[in-house]
Amino acid sequence: MIKYAWTSVKNNKSSSTLFIIAMIAILTVSTISLHSIKDIQAQVDDDIKQFARGSYDILVRAKDSQTPVEKTLGVVEENYLGAGNGGITIEMWKKIQSMEEIEIAAPVASLGYFTGFSRTVDFPFPEPSSLLSASFITSDGIHEYQWGDKKETFYLKQDGYFDGFDFLKDFSHLKDGSVSGEKPSFMIPQTFHLVMGIDFEQERKLTGIPFNELNRELTPDEQMFMSFAEKAAIIKVLYLKDPKIPVKININIQNIPWETKDTLALKEKLGISTSYDGMLESVDDEARKSIIEHLSNLEPISNTSYTFDLSNQVTPFYFEPFSVDYNGNISPSENYATSISESSQFYSTSPVEYQIKKDYLAVEQVGEQDHVPTYREIKKHGQPGYYNTTAVPFLFVPINAFSAKEYEKSLAASPLGIYHQAPTTTKDGTVVHETAVPGSFISSPAHGLIDINDTVHIKGEKPIDAIRIKVAGIHQYDEEAEKKILHVVEQLHKLGDFHIDIVAGASPKTIQLDVEGIGMVTQQWTSLGAAAKITDGRNLSNMLISGLFILVGFIYILNRIFFWKNTRKNETKILTDIGWSDRHINTSVQTFAMPATWLSSALHIFITEFSPVN
Repeated sequence: MIKYAWTSVKNNKSSSTLFIIAMIAILTVSTISLHSIKDIQAQVDDDIKQFARGSYDILVRAKDSQTPVEKTLGVVEENYLGAGNGGITIEMWKKIQSMEEIEIAAPVASLGYFTGFSRTVDFPFPEPSSLLSASFITSDGIHEYQWGDKKETFYLKQDGYFDGFDFLKDFSHLKDGSVSGEKPSFMIPQTFHLVMGIDFEQERKLTGIPFNELNRELTPDEQMFMSFAEKAAIIKVLYLKDPKIPVKININIQNIPWETKDTLALKEKLGISTSYDGMLESVDDEARKSIIEHLSNLEPISNTSYTFDLSNQVTPFYFEPFSVDYNGNISPSENYATSISESSQFYSTSPVEYQIKKDYLAVEQVGEQDHVPTYREIKKHGQPGYYNTTAVPFLFVPINAFSAKEYEKSLAASPLGIYHQAPTTTKDGTVVHETAVPGSFISSPAHGLIDINDTVHIKGEKPIDAIRIKVAGIHQYDEEAEKKILHVVEQLHKLGDFHIDIVAGASPKTIQLDVEGIGMVTQQWTSLGAAAKITDGRNLSNMLISGLFILVGFIYILNRIFFWKNTRKNETKILTDIGWSDRHINTSVQTFAMPATWLSSALHIFITEFSPVN
């Protein structure tokens, strides 16, 4: 009987051997794989505990503050807090800040785009009489745009008259203002900069950046600048010193055939004194137009053009006055014009209206600002102080610069919506950046910071767009931390009708944008609360992988058993026919099946030990 069983095994040696090898392989590979899954899970758990927690845990925003893209795709732009309509009062923020479970509650109020000091840049006099034209240029990294209108001035030789020239400007640009003997100078167009309201103490705790300057008193010199608008609220602003504002100037010099005698003859004809108190700028508009037309018809002797990059000199809200020579050398300037009265006029911008496509987002141009393309709706607010100084509601005083450069790595840990900005690039790696005017499709970092309490002068009683909350007593992101965070979220929901995100392990996501006039570009966006999604997805995938290992093993074993059962039917019938009893037949079959039984038992032990990872 036993001899017959082993003879049957030998006769089916190939299939039996393959079965045993397959069983050993299943047990070995499954064991290694499930051990690997356990190791990976342990590593992911450690990483999430140590690194998933960013600068803050909870983001509180006003209800209905999400954009369509955030609702649909679950991602937000970098610096997405740069556009907001408010909705949270300062009183509510203070109530949240006073909660026992909260360590930090840092508010953000996005206020729009403002100006600061604006100054002239001056150049040396041309040698002969000349038409000097100046055009300012800004750029998005791909295209350059003429920024504002061209400004033209005729410098006419007059020996013995100040620096040897009198001048006549195109009448349409008289608003720039000039005086006799002044070098060729041009007011740099107003650059507009995003301003945010913060609480300097909470922001310092959150970011590590010191903002103590916002708490100091104004110096006498700073107060002097504000004396022209006594009733205005004076708002101190810290300005960012790191951004490179794209500003260039193109100077074109056309030398014309015009001598001192021609200038004297013209002044005598017009009844203007040829001494120091007589200047061509005093003529009326009709005479000005006639003279400019005559000078413009003169055949130029030569034509020379220069372009100078002023980006390193022009900073938000404040920069020192400077001069440029025709070799590009820059030096301080003592004779300059300046203005700060425009800071009470500002712009707000709407979020970009993205069109959601299958693999990218489309961005359409919606208009122009000073000849520069814009991709957001822009609204103007307020008015310059020079129209009516008594009606100016507020003025900005630039008091000092701040820098976020050394904090970039730590700030990138969470989407703060203020400081950090990864580059936007084209397919060939060209960096696309903001222009110098509002309305770029690229979200701006904060170029200016003011105290949160001053924001009510600009934005009303509900100025705060978001509050970034760090929960007290959390040292790593684990189940206990999640419970604490969820408890705080419940308490916040009781305080008001907010939109609340749990922010942990904020994850960068590459988004493709098809921008009108520029083409396809790549941006880094952010998925909020990625750590919880990773944890949930990891548990599901681990269970699925483990289950599939076991299922495949069981299916293979059952398949072999059913196959053997069918192949033994004929042998069992023959044994019955020749007189074997049922007891002898069963003993033979058990002897044959002993290796399979042993392996099945081993598989049972394996399944018990390495059940699906939870």
